[in-house]
Amino acid sequence: PSFAPLKLSSGINAEYGGFGWLCVLDKFQTRRQQLSNSLLLLQSVYLTHSMSDRTLISNLQPEGSNYDLIVKVVNLTISVEQKRADGTKIQVQEAIVADESASICFIAKNEQVPLLQVGSVLSLKNASTFVFNGNMRLSVGRWGSVAQLVDQQIEVNLSKNLSKVDYELVSLPQPRYVKI
Repeated sequence: PSFAPLKLSSGINAEYGGFGWLCVLDKFQTRRQQLSNSLLLLQSVYLTHSMSDRTLISNLQPEGSNYDLIVKVVNLTISVEQKRADGTKIQVQEAIVADESASICFIAKNEQVPLLQVGSVLSLKNASTFVFNGNMRLSVGRWGSVAQLVDQQIEVNLSKNLSKVDYELVSLPQPRYVKI
């Protein structure tokens, strides 16, 4: 939208109540506050919905995908900056995250790294698990999202760490087809 300057002499525009730009700013401030309140309401509705539909860490399976979790960052471990063959840099951070059922190692990349702060609560959408060196890890790829939840606390269980469990890929015999 385009804005025309207001006349501050005797021809003050009556739409703004005679307060000039201050009233215009007040209208924008009010609108911004309304939008902010709407976003907070939507966020709280979304969070209560996601709290009931979320997956607990103890229910994660190796090589699983499409998990929605709410976790707390317990500890930051390794931070590495890697260089790709095309010259771009990738920042990788490992962190131990936990919920009330268990804990696991979470791998964050690039824009996800600044969200990792000890004690912060994160919402992980469309997360997946993979096995690296025989241990399960959690990550969020390009089709998922990581968001920091403000003013939300969860209890954590550090006694069960799924990243400490050793996994091994076992080849099973091929299924036999039998004629009926």
